[in-house]
Amino acid sequence: MSVLTNVEVSGGYLGPPVESAAVAAHRAYRATKIFGALDGIRALCCLGVLKEHSKLVLGIPAFDHGDLGVDMFFAISGFLIVTLLTRERERRTDISLRNFYARRTLRIFPIYYLTILSATLFYLAIRPWKPAGWEFYHWTFLGLLTYTQDVVLLNLGDFFHTWSLAMEEQFYLLWPTAERFLSRPWRWVALGAVIATSQAVNFGFFDSLIVRLYGNPIALKMPIFKITFTPIALGVILAYLLHDRRSFTILYRVLGGRFAFLPVLAVLFAVLQIAPGDLSGWPHLTAQLTLVVLLGSLVIRSDHHAMTFLKFPLLVRLGITSYGIYLYHVFMIAFIKGGAHALHVAIPPPVLFLVVTALTAGVAQVSFRFVEQPLLRLRARFQG
Repeated sequence: MSVLTNVEVSGGYLGPPVESAAVAAHRAYRATKIFGALDGIRALCCLGVLKEHSKLVLGIPAFDHGDLGVDMFFAISGFLIVTLLTRERERRTDISLRNFYARRTLRIFPIYYLTILSATLFYLAIRPWKPAGWEFYHWTFLGLLTYTQDVVLLNLGDFFHTWSLAMEEQFYLLWPTAERFLSRPWRWVALGAVIATSQAVNFGFFDSLIVRLYGNPIALKMPIFKITFTPIALGVILAYLLHDRRSFTILYRVLGGRFAFLPVLAVLFAVLQIAPGDLSGWPHLTAQLTLVVLLGSLVIRSDHHAMTFLKFPLLVRLGITSYGIYLYHVFMIAFIKGGAHALHVAIPPPVLFLVVTALTAGVAQVSFRFVEQPLLRLRARFQG
C-alpha cells in the first residue's frame, strides 16, 4: 500500500502539495517588515544598562550583567541592518548606499550632535574647571565629533557611554559598503576575520600589543577591547542564515517553537550565574553566542509566547525611544546626583534607578516627539 504525503485527497483528486511548516514560516519571515519583538528587547536592554549605571546590584550574578544589554544592541544592529540591505539587494539587484546613509544620518546624527554640543557648552559655562577646563573638553569634543572616542584613549567624563555609539557608527560606515561591493564568499571571509580578530582580543592575545600601542595599560579596559565587534558580526550572520531558506529551515527546527526562547534563556542564566565578574574569554563569547541565538528565537516567528510580554505598551514605547534614553541617561544621572548632593540627600541605588528611568524616559519622549519624529518622516524619501 502506498503512502501519500503532503497531498490532499478529495473525490479521488490529489491536490497540490501542502506547504511545509518551515517553508510557510520562511515565507512569513521574509514578508515581515517590522519585527515586533525588537522594541521590547531594546527596552529591556536599556533598563539593564540604566541599572548598571545606577549602581543597582541585585545580588544574583545572572541579573547583574546589565552591560550585556549593549551586546544585544549590537547584535540587533547587525541583524536588522543586514536583513534590510539583503532584502533590498534581492528586490532591486543592488544596494543604494546613498539611501542607506541618508536614512542613518537622519536617525542618528541630529540628537547625537545636539546633545554633545549642548552638554559641552553647558559644562564649559557651569563647571569649566572640571576636570581641566578647555584642556579636557577640546580633545573630548574632537573625539565625539569624529566618532573616535572608542579607539582613542580619552577622558570622556559624562560622555563615557558614547563609545558604543562610535562602534555602531563605524559598523554603519564600513559594512554596508562591504555588502555593496564584496561578493558573498568574500563577505563571509570578512566576517570570519572580524570575529577571529575580536576573539583574539577577547582572550587577551593582543594585550601586550595594545599596551605598547597606547603606552598605557589602562587601554585594556577600553570597552572596544572588552566587548569587541563580535556581537555585531554574529547579528550579521544571523541575518544571512534566516534570509536563506535552507539555513532557515534548519534553524526553524530548533528555534521555531513558540516556547523555544525559554531553554535559551535558561542557558544564558546558567552561563552568567557561574561566570566570574569579568566575563573575558569563554564566558563572554558564550554569552554573546547565546544572546544571538535568543534573538533568533524571538524574530524567527512573530507568534511566539514571549510576544505578549515584549509587546506590552510601556516596553514598546521605551523601545521606540531607546536611542534617546541611552544617549541622555548618563546626563540625567549626573543631574540627579548633583541635585541630591546640593540638598545633602543620599539617593540609594534602587531609588536612583527608578528616578533616572522615569526622568530619562520623559526627556527621550519629548525628544522623539519634537526632534526625532519630524526628521524620521523625511526618511521615506530614501527608502530602498
